[in-house]
Amino acid sequence: MSGIVTIILGLVSDLLPLLGVSAAAEKTVAAIVSALTNLLPLVVNEIETVAPMVKQIIEDAKNKNELTPDQVSALNAVSVQYDAEFEKSVAAWQANHGAPTAGN
Repeated sequence: MSGIVTIILGLVSDLLPLLGVSAAAEKTVAAIVSALTNLLPLVVNEIETVAPMVKQIIEDAKNKNELTPDQVSALNAVSVQYDAEFEKSVAAWQANHGAPTAGN
């Protein structure tokens, strides 16, 4: 499953530099927000592998000057969701393996 998620995230990441100022760009950003939201349940299982990709996509998208305030808010909300899931994943790992120690 992580291979599919990684491919999708790669495609989303590749789309960002192509966005310009247009109605199509606005629809594309909306589609990106929707895709990231819908991928969240899949990403939770692969969080350590794909979390950095997702965070980079969110940051790259937020840096587009053409975003509306609503789109920036939507990206911020997705970012908060991913952060929370990552923290839950770390807590679950620590519950099963113990907290990492210095040097490990």
